[in-house]
Amino acid sequence: MREVACNNDVSGTDKTSSVSFCARAGNIYLVAVDGVGGASGIVQLHYAMSNADPKPSCPGPTIVCASRPARRVATQGTTVVLSARVGGTEPLELSWYHGATLVQKGPSASLVLPNVGFADAGTYTLRVSNDDGMTQRETASLAIATGDQPLLGYTPECDGSITFEIAGAKNTAYVVESSSDLVAWTPLFTGSSTNGVQRLPVLDAGATAGKTFRARKF
Repeated sequence: MREVACNNDVSGTDKTSSVSFCARAGNIYLVAVDGVGGASGIVQLHYAMSNADPKPSCPGPTIVCASRPARRVATQGTTVVLSARVGGTEPLELSWYHGATLVQKGPSASLVLPNVGFADAGTYTLRVSNDDGMTQRETASLAIATGDQPLLGYTPECDGSITFEIAGAKNTAYVVESSSDLVAWTPLFTGSSTNGVQRLPVLDAGATAGKTFRARKF
């Protein structure tokens, strides 16, 4: 059971409440009435279904802050989790595609890719639909590292910050550097990992504006 609308006092007199919502064909709606402060009495219920204006807001599905897809990187055998923030009038149906192939369908905004290999590389698109429409967006691309040359990936966050990650050889030290002129490079992070994948601390929008980033062996 899920709440679709609520109102405590529309008139300012504690005697009248009113709600409007998008009713879906085939759904069963239950009305619950509680007395304020434990009050009791007789309730008069009036309802109407209409297509006339004004209509309640029935937002179509949205994929939030996905203006730029993530570039994810990984090594063979590791697990990658792709995720998105979605909105719209529920129920929402989410479909994840790898290229043109449907790989997951259901309510989850996350896609778990265990034990990734070269066949998992490519683009991933999320399609979100409800009774009011459909939207889709390329959410991420995935690249698999080979050898000891590092791949630098990134995930844009909703607040403008970016989370970087490195994929390369196991137990090999890499450094991530930034530059504003492609001449002078400033080291930001140095490290290694046992599976070759490293997630870096989040960089806020001010630290990434106008910068170019690279990863190399340390």
